[in-house]
Amino acid sequence: MIVRPLALSAFTLVLVLGSAPPAPAAGPKPATSACKVLTAGEIASVFTGAPLDPGPKRVTVPNADKRFTRCEWDDHENETTPQVAAYTGLARKVKATQLAGLGVADPGTAARDLTKDELVGLGDRGVVELVQGNRYGNIAVVKGKDAMFVSVTYQGPGALPQVTEADMLAIARLAAARL
Repeated sequence: MIVRPLALSAFTLVLVLGSAPPAPAAGPKPATSACKVLTAGEIASVFTGAPLDPGPKRVTVPNADKRFTRCEWDDHENETTPQVAAYTGLARKVKATQLAGLGVADPGTAARDLTKDELVGLGDRGVVELVQGNRYGNIAVVKGKDAMFVSVTYQGPGALPQVTEADMLAIARLAAARL
């Protein structure tokens, strides 16, 4: 009988079976501010009908503490060519009383609640709204004690592309990866 040291046997096993499978790739880190919810490239990949305005630029949220942040891709200039402007918002560790009205459609508006199927991979509840002849869209999602919103608009002269619910759901899925 031949006795092999344990280390040699383990080495042989690795050679025979191959190395351990690689660890799964880590997803995006949770956003710490609204400016980290989406990248300019992600916005431009969904809204392809016009170039994206400059950004992101952090915007002060009146009467809000550091848990509430807002960001924009909008230079607020008089547009001479069609452009996309985008706005993101992020709220972390929100109190239940503050969450009560978030992610729920207001009666009498163009907003509607997201369906159970649409919420898969997004959050607990949400709302989508298209206004101004579908030139402007909003989507808001609540997940646990966190909430985020994304607003996108085509602006400028001439015929402008329309924002669709599919566009808003696609951008929300990208943002939800960091919620």
